Amino acid sequence: MSEIPIITSEIFVTYSQCPRKAFLLLFSEDRGQPHEYPLILGKRRQYNREQYLKEFLKSYPKAKEYEKKAFKKHDYLIKAKLSSEQLEAYYAVLTQVDTNAINSQISYEPTIVVGTYSITLEQKTELLFVGLVLGRIQKQLPTVGRIVGMDGKNHRVRLDNGYKDIKKTLKTIEQWFKNSSYEPPDIILNKNCQSCQFQQLCQQQAEKESNLSLLDRMTAKAIKKYNKRGIFTIQQLSYLFKPRRRNKKRKNAEPVKHSLELQALALREQKIYIQEMPDLIRHPVELFLDIEGIPDQCFYYLIGLLVVDNEKSVQHSFWANSLVEEEIIWKQLLAKLNEYPEAPIYSYGNYEMKALNDLSGKYLDNIDGFKKGMTSTRCRVL
Repeated sequence: MSEIPIITSEIFVTYSQCPRKAFLLLFSEDRGQPHEYPLILGKRRQYNREQYLKEFLKSYPKAKEYEKKAFKKHDYLIKAKLSSEQLEAYYAVLTQVDTNAINSQISYEPTIVVGTYSITLEQKTELLFVGLVLGRIQKQLPTVGRIVGMDGKNHRVRLDNGYKDIKKTLKTIEQWFKNSSYEPPDIILNKNCQSCQFQQLCQQQAEKESNLSLLDRMTAKAIKKYNKRGIFTIQQLSYLFKPRRRNKKRKNAEPVKHSLELQALALREQKIYIQEMPDLIRHPVELFLDIEGIPDQCFYYLIGLLVVDNEKSVQHSFWANSLVEEEIIWKQLLAKLNEYPEAPIYSYGNYEMKALNDLSGKYLDNIDGFKKGMTSTRCRVL
């Protein structure tokens, strides 16, 4: 390869999500079809960056747009795109650090702007990477950086404890360039696949090789564990399943855990296995709760409650069109639940319980009584 690829923030963050995707972005000619979701986040980020810089310049009109000759000569530099050897990173703002130390070097701290409200682990990884690039140029690693979300909030993030880990990752990526015959990392399907342009390519390859990561709840750590035992495919894993007898006399028995071996057996035999049936006692009045929200904004916009009274059922839907209305629908739900203090509350999975905890904490309401009657049901069908 005549041209050495550049390691950008995008490549580095992608590696933290999926090493194989990072490898394909660097060396594959086929980039696939970009997914709509990251494109939307990219547009939101660009818009947020432009708005932030516009407001920033109102507060700091002397801030200069970055150029090499301006480095270390101004308190604030904006739109900084810095390169060091194979590394390249973009900063919205570089802020000169105040120091009283004698003979101390002039240094900056980085600020990046993102297209989400909440700050993710990937964004903190990006900030670490841009801090590393900045540190190589100014000969001093910044100890603190900042991330600006869609709501304009400035989140201060400590960086000094994370450089050691990302240097290990960087070393691995650099090894790819030194060895031209390096094979792509193994396929490990995960939650990030649904928005990846290589999803179809990896899915087809995974099915062809009967990859273990096709199984629900299979993790990279579990795959390594099975590999050490000589288990590399779903078919091989299926032969490890052994039905266990349950002691019916034992009280307060632990719930049955999800069995990867049984799931593999179900796929191999093309059969449906019910691992555990929920043990439910029916009541005259039962409540079924469903909550929908936008996790990025910590905003719950719809609460659905089905009240089943013997053979009669009534559906209640509480809508919030804005964050201001969230408290209104929360109070409406509490009022309705108080009408049935003895009725059990059923939900599917753990999302509703998390939502109740979030909302009760936000609006300072005690819901211990409701939580005692809360039952999360999930019939394990494999």
